[in-house]
Amino acid sequence: MALSLQLGEFSLPDWRPAELSWIRARHASLGAVASRAEKPSSRFNLKSIELQRAAQRGGVAAVMPLLTDRLAIRVCANLWADVDSPNFRQNCPPTQELLDQFETVGLPLSSLTLAALLRAYFDHFDRLFQGDMLKHGQTFLRRHLNARRAGQSGSDLDKVRSAQDWLFSESAIQATVSSTRQRYSDLEEAWRAWGLRAYRAGRFAQRCQAIFYIEHLEQIDVGADTAVFAEVTQKSVARLPYGEGKTIGVKVLEVLIDRSADSQLSDAWREAILEIAGDPRLPPSAPSYQRWWDPVGPERVRRMQGWMSQLDIGLFLEVLEEVGKQSSNAELQRMFPARKQLLTAILETGAVVNSRLFLSREALSYVKRQYPERQLNVFGRLSDASKSVIYMQVGSVHLVEGTHSFRIYIYPSLPADCIVFQHDKHPINPLDLGPDLERSLYDPGTPKSQYRHFASTHYTNLKWVYEAIRVLRNAGVRVDETQVLSASQLARFRRETTAPSAQPKRRMQTPKAPFRDDGNTIVSIRQTLEAAASPLYATEISEKTGIRIVKVERAMFSRPDLFKRNLANKWRLK
Repeated sequence: MALSLQLGEFSLPDWRPAELSWIRARHASLGAVASRAEKPSSRFNLKSIELQRAAQRGGVAAVMPLLTDRLAIRVCANLWADVDSPNFRQNCPPTQELLDQFETVGLPLSSLTLAALLRAYFDHFDRLFQGDMLKHGQTFLRRHLNARRAGQSGSDLDKVRSAQDWLFSESAIQATVSSTRQRYSDLEEAWRAWGLRAYRAGRFAQRCQAIFYIEHLEQIDVGADTAVFAEVTQKSVARLPYGEGKTIGVKVLEVLIDRSADSQLSDAWREAILEIAGDPRLPPSAPSYQRWWDPVGPERVRRMQGWMSQLDIGLFLEVLEEVGKQSSNAELQRMFPARKQLLTAILETGAVVNSRLFLSREALSYVKRQYPERQLNVFGRLSDASKSVIYMQVGSVHLVEGTHSFRIYIYPSLPADCIVFQHDKHPINPLDLGPDLERSLYDPGTPKSQYRHFASTHYTNLKWVYEAIRVLRNAGVRVDETQVLSASQLARFRRETTAPSAQPKRRMQTPKAPFRDDGNTIVSIRQTLEAAASPLYATEISEKTGIRIVKVERAMFSRPDLFKRNLANKWRLK
């Protein structure tokens, strides 16, 4: 049923100005209140400037005489809390005398003053309340929270008071985290319940969150990736104190390294560790080493260096194989299996305690496509376009191996200032790691017959592998030679290196006339070698050229200008 309501005609009289005056007065009064709420009063600003100047001039002693009324102590509390007044906090931090002055002048503390002190506590925490003052400040805040009357609507101050037993305890951070785990699903829910939402970005909350991060890393599957790494690798978080004199970053290193002790270090965990601490193979005097690696102890450093060495060796072999494929270099491809098997066998001994990979320009370009830019500083850089070199400390000896025609070296010792340990030198010439390093270890003019280290070219008969294994075994590193050499190769090398009880008879040799090139010999041999798809033995060259060759060294053809001289001096032709 519809209801129809009819109204008669009516009119309203005009308002007179006098009748609107009370509305205008109320509007002006509300505007003034709003303006004061948005911006401190001129008295507040003047007092703030006065206290800051006094603190800059004379610290706490100069500020104390100015705290004579409630406005002054509220200004002081706000300066402690204000993010824009770091100089005041530094020049005039809270002291027992200042807090006593607060109680002498300002009792009971106003809600605004108490709220400012809580903001100073939660936003700056141990950066502001240092040493014993942290405990004094906590006692002060608890006393004045308890002195307040409980509000009807459950204000934030009342919520903070309800959680005071852990928020202001001696171990406030750990106690707050424990209480959160007992009562709530996460810190965000706890902050809402305890009236701390305004302090979620403060130092107190950061330290609580960091504890959550550590506990999370202690519980996830070993090697698993997690979004927490994006947080703990930030410098501002990693440098937060954790307890026991450690920082969050150091604790993260300990957890990740210890939990990976019985397994391989995953890529995600390795990247997180390197992002926080950098390469553990830096000199102990390096600032980053002292900040991060020195506190975790030598055993964890050794374990991390071993994992990094695995990465270096794997990457070196990957680069070696890739370069061989891309260049279609038959010589590189021939040498790759033996190098891979030897380095893998050395790695499996567990004796590799340190390493460093030096990448050529081509290899570095390849690696940049595989790894984040921030991790490339762990690699040395060579001036050569193609040669790469790896250094390894294996037990007590030092091994240097390279790609292409680079020889393998095993040194009984290296000086501390050796170029392989100089992380700040880039780029490096491969010669500095090869023959120049070799010569630098001996007095000028020392004949090679008196050298005390092992050096060898990568001969096709793999005798260099056998000799390298023998040198390592003499140094206490037992490499499983059966992983590298066949049974027949081992038997042959053992026969060759076993000294008989009697000296063998020396056969008389007919002196050979010096080699003379008839103009066609070298050209014929060179053309035959260049046309071959793979390395040729002496007998094969003899068959193709009709020139009887007893011994061939393919390296002699690396430079045309040395070919003739090398052929005459190094080969025996008939």
